[in-house]
Amino acid sequence: MAEGDGLLNRYRGTTSIEGSNPSLSAIMPGHYVYVLFSPSHKRTYVGESEDHRLRLRQHNAGKVRSTKAYRPWVSIHVESHATRPEALKRERWYKTPVGRGKIASLLKQGGVAP
Repeated sequence: MAEGDGLLNRYRGTTSIEGSNPSLSAIMPGHYVYVLFSPSHKRTYVGESEDHRLRLRQHNAGKVRSTKAYRPWVSIHVESHATRPEALKRERWYKTPVGRGKIASLLKQGGVAP
């Protein structure tokens, strides 16, 4: 088993969604901020999308230039927001030093030191 496989299995199918009722997110459109982790390269990526599951598939299929070289990706965190401006503001926050600290704590909770 490769070093990142445990993390990959730990996060597969266990996406956390904050700020919404997960059962309603399937029927109510929204904007999502998501944090991805590449176990093989120890890299993170933060993005925004209306469909975070589709976007993860696109990242893993190599359809996103900035993440293509670091596949595979696993989703470690997802947040739902009512509007795109709210989601974009939160995405920018995750790219600040404080937001990167939050990502590091998410990784530690998942058993991976950044």
